[in-house]
Amino acid sequence: MASDDEQSAETEVQSAVDDLANLLHRSVVIIDPDVRLLYSSVHFGDEDQVRIKAILHRGADSKAIGHVLAQGVTNWHTAGVIPANPELEFHARVCVPIRWRGTLFGMVLVMDADGTMTTSELAASNKMAQDVAPAMAIRGEREAAKGVPERTVPGRGARGSAPERGWQRRQLLSWWFSAPSGPSTARPSPRSWRQPS
Repeated sequence: MASDDEQSAETEVQSAVDDLANLLHRSVVIIDPDVRLLYSSVHFGDEDQVRIKAILHRGADSKAIGHVLAQGVTNWHTAGVIPANPELEFHARVCVPIRWRGTLFGMVLVMDADGTMTTSELAASNKMAQDVAPAMAIRGEREAAKGVPERTVPGRGARGSAPERGWQRRQLLSWWFSAPSGPSTARPSPRSWRQPS
């Protein structure tokens, strides 16, 4: 069972998705590296059949997942476009990786069927991905602790021993909830996350 801090982090991520969607007037989701739906905004009239089915069935079908993964999104370090696939009734989406300390914990997908996303909208999408990265790292650690297969938590083995990961998780939670104006404040450098000697 998730702690109150972890539940609050989950709520913060959902709020960030909703805020971005309302700002852009575009449908927004966060998926994990295996293209499983984690968070979703309301529709803005831009939804496609893939989005509707994913929300109704709590996951996309294998062809849609294959289309997303075929673009190499799990290796992206900057935003890019997942092209439309008319055969799948899949509209184009802007994909922004959510990384913490170089590890991919998810992706923000923003509907962009007509290719009209502006640079300011892209900047807002990038900022949201950066803001939710600590909470997504916490979620990834929780999934790892539950015994979710390692493939769904990329980089798990590279993050140190179990005690070190626990210390890092506590530091993330502490930072997340002590920031004076929420998760959008400046983050400490990755070096400051190393366990003291």
